[in-house]
Parts: sequence; structure tokens; C-alpha cells
Amino acid sequence: MEPRTGNNANKSLFMATLRDLAIVGGVVFAASLLGILSRPTGLLAVFWPANAILLGLFVRMPHLATGRGWLVAALGYLAADLVTGSSTLNSLWLAAANLTGVAVGSFLYQRIDPEHRTLSRPLSVLYMLAICAASAAAGSVIGSEVGPAFMEQGRLIGAAFWFTTELAHSIIVLPLILIMPPLSRLLGCLHAGWRLRRDSVQRMAPFLALVASILIGIVLGGPGALAFPIPALLWCALTYGLFTTVLLTLATTIFKLITVTVTTGVAQHPLPEEFILSVLSLRLGIVFVALSPLTVASINQVRKHMLQRLDYAANHDSLTGALVRRAFMAQSAWLMTQFDRYPRGLAVLMVDIDHFKRINDEYGHSVGDDALSGFSHAVIQRLREGDLFGRLGGEEFGVVMPNLTAEEASKAAERLREQVSQVEVVCADGTPLRMTISIGLAMHYPGDSHTLSDLLAEADQALYRAKADGRDRVSLAWLLENQPGFSG
Repeated sequence: MEPRTGNNANKSLFMATLRDLAIVGGVVFAASLLGILSRPTGLLAVFWPANAILLGLFVRMPHLATGRGWLVAALGYLAADLVTGSSTLNSLWLAAANLTGVAVGSFLYQRIDPEHRTLSRPLSVLYMLAICAASAAAGSVIGSEVGPAFMEQGRLIGAAFWFTTELAHSIIVLPLILIMPPLSRLLGCLHAGWRLRRDSVQRMAPFLALVASILIGIVLGGPGALAFPIPALLWCALTYGLFTTVLLTLATTIFKLITVTVTTGVAQHPLPEEFILSVLSLRLGIVFVALSPLTVASINQVRKHMLQRLDYAANHDSLTGALVRRAFMAQSAWLMTQFDRYPRGLAVLMVDIDHFKRINDEYGHSVGDDALSGFSHAVIQRLREGDLFGRLGGEEFGVVMPNLTAEEASKAAERLREQVSQVEVVCADGTPLRMTISIGLAMHYPGDSHTLSDLLAEADQALYRAKADGRDRVSLAWLLENQPGFSG
């Protein structure tokens, strides 16, 4: 059996490697082909995403950046050039220039804080700008030959043209590759985006302003039209998340890049020097147009994450992860008002760890903390989305479960009790320790006059009865036990 297992493992590793190489080669080939198709006569591609995509892949998935990965990437560049009629010499030279830039960018990205790679720090966009500039400069050393080869200009003009082209494309495309969420999460976000919400019109305002600014730029024209979308992009960055802002910035800058390049004399050959200088200026301008919303969105995301962490710390117990008493009471009271969403009933549970004081006294507070942590983890595993779990004091906890009948709530409480009974805490001497819990359950229905305090008091009385009856059990409030038709 062992050799067979080894063969299976080797086969799985081989297939995974083959898949990774296919991804690298296929992506580079497709992106290069797209760029070549946007290449006018006598000029480099208007839109060249291949280098930024390859750099993003190698940064996000370093295991792809092996010798085989670089070789397959080179083959992807060559294949795209050769199938579109380029000479072998030109294809080799252009592939070398592209790979040089990607290699420098990948080298630099691996030497900065990993959080910068996902634009998760305030200075992340500036780090990205510096790395993209270094990458573009490295590629331009070899790519400078585009001056005499494509534009009938000198190598200095060729190097400047390569640098600005590569820098613009990297700043436009790379952020999307660095922060793109997994496909399943992306599809979920897109699905959620189609659902109508009461604030949908207000949320659409920045996007509509962006569209309007682009249309105004088309109508008015002139060099200043390039900057028209900046205020709307900043509004988008302050309103939407980082990924949405990156997508909108990508779409806007690509549109500007293509339309302005195409309308500034690209059909002329040989290319006049004025046109080349205007394209250099255009692409540098696009870089700065993109940097503004990306920086704001990145900083805004950092701010949101910090506020979320502060909110969590303020509302959750650090040891158990349960809501603190104040937050639990406030959120539970709000749930009691939502019977249009939860018409079946609302269960309130009081939960107590049996003989917890004895655990602390006999095994020490460290074991007691482990018991609390294990208990809360077991409870949280059994709760549904929308259920509330709070620490009310010491070893006493509360649970609120909306939209359950009394019978369903009783069964849910039993499942909680059974789940906790399976938790095992290891003492300092290696002795395993198990614990039990007692639960008191009360129910609230639409039209009831009970307050949250009343329900907690009823559940607390039921909890004391569970303890008096021997602990490790669920006890129901008196009114619940006598409810007609209840079979719990």
C-alpha cells in the first residue's frame, strides 16, 4: 500500500505543477495577445496588461515563480508574438525586456511587508508606485530599442516611451491582481450587488457622477479632460470598497488611455516627435489620475478595518469571544422588535458552566480560562448566523436565538449542552477534564408584553431549577412548559 500511496502523491504533485504552469503560460499568452491586437502601426501596444498580470501572479502566488514558471512565461510571450507575425529576433528581444521588468518587480515585492502586497497599509500604494517605476525602468534598458525599431527615434526616446507605457499599465492593472478576492467570494459580491436596497440610489451617485464626468470630458475635449473624472473617482473611493474603486479606476483609465492615444495622431508614420511627447505626458498623467483614488481607497480601507477591530474589542469579551453584557443586552432588545423578520418566536437561554468554581479551585485559573475558552468555542460552533451569545458575568452566559418555535429552541438548547459535554480541557499534569452546562430557556412571541429583563429573569429561574434538579440539563420556564401543544 505504501508505494501506491507514494505514487498517488507524486501524481497529484505532478498534476498540480502542470496546472500551475498552464495557468502561467495561458494567462501570459492571452494577455500578450490582447496587447498585440491593440498595437497600432509603428507603435507599442495601446494597452499591455501582460507584465502587470504576471507580476501580480508571482507576488500573490510565489510558488509559481520557479524556473519552470519563468520559462513557461517566456514561452507565452514568444508564442503570442510569433502567431501574430513578429520575427523571432524581435519576439526574443521584447520577451527579454518584459521579463526583466517583471523580475525586478517580483524581487522588490518579496522584500517588503506582506501587507503592502494587498494594499493594506496607508503607504502601500506609494510602495507599489516605487516598485512599478523600478520595474518599468529595468525593462526600458532593454526595451529602449523600440525607439529605432518601431518609431524611427533614438534609444533615449525609446526608453522613455517604454518606461511610461509600462508604468501606466502597471499602475492601472496591478492593483486589481493584487487584491482580487477568490472567485466564490467575488461571485457572492456580484450577486449581492444586484439586490435592490433602500439606499441603492444614494450608493449609485458616485458611479453616476463618474460616468457624467467622462461624458463631459468627451464633449468638451482638450488636455484638461483627462483630469475631469478625478473628483468622481475620489467620491467613489470614499463610498465604495477598495476592490470596487480599483475596478472603476481601471475602467476609467483604460478608456482614457485608448481614446486619447487613438485621437492624437496615431495613424501618422513615422511618428512625429510632438506626438511621442504628448503620449509620454498622457501616460504619466494617467498614472497620477489612478494614484489618487487608489491611495484614498487604500487608506479608507485601513481606517474601516481599524474601526471594525476597535468595535469588536469594545463589544466582545477578549477571553471567550462572546458579546459583553452591554452589547448583548442592546442587540437582544433590538432583535425583540424585529418580529416582521422573525415571526415564529424568540428563544432566550441562560447558560451556566456547572461547578466552575471547583474547576478554578482544584485546577487553577489557567485551566479555568481554558475551560471558558473551550466552552465558548463549542457554543459558537452550534449557533446560527443571527444568533447572539453574550457573557453576562463570570461563568454565566446568555444566548438569544430568533425565529424558532419552543420545540425547536428546546432541541437547540439540548444540542448546545451535548456539544459542550464533548469539550476536553487538558490540565497541567496532562489529566483530561470535561465539563457540563445547565441551561434555562424562556420564549417570547409577537404580542407578548415581556421585556428582555423579564425573559432573562424567567430563563434564570429555569436555570436555577436545572441546577437544583442535578445540573447538566435544560430546564424550561414555567410558562413554556405549560404552553398548549408543546412536546419538548
